[in-house]
Amino acid sequence: MKKFLGICFSALLVLSAAAPAGAGWTKCAGCHTGAIAPAREALKQKFKTLDEFVKGAMAAENAMMTPIKKDPDSIRAAAKEIGYTVPCEK
Repeated sequence: MKKFLGICFSALLVLSAAAPAGAGWTKCAGCHTGAIAPAREALKQKFKTLDEFVKGAMAAENAMMTPIKKDPDSIRAAAKEIGYTVPCEK
């Protein structure tokens, strides 16, 4: 069982390294199912605005988020795909 989990974790690391090549929520959805990382609904409850969502992602301490944090624009794109809107400019 430990070997299987090790293989799965290794595969996730490889996939997360390739993740920045994609854009939007599709690259997040693989981990953000509620089992490995908080699901979409949990994120929407935790972060009320697009800016809070981006700040939360950038502050994440999980090593799986390291490659994602290098591209804040894709984090913003993912946030927009799951329903966050850009605040109105005054």
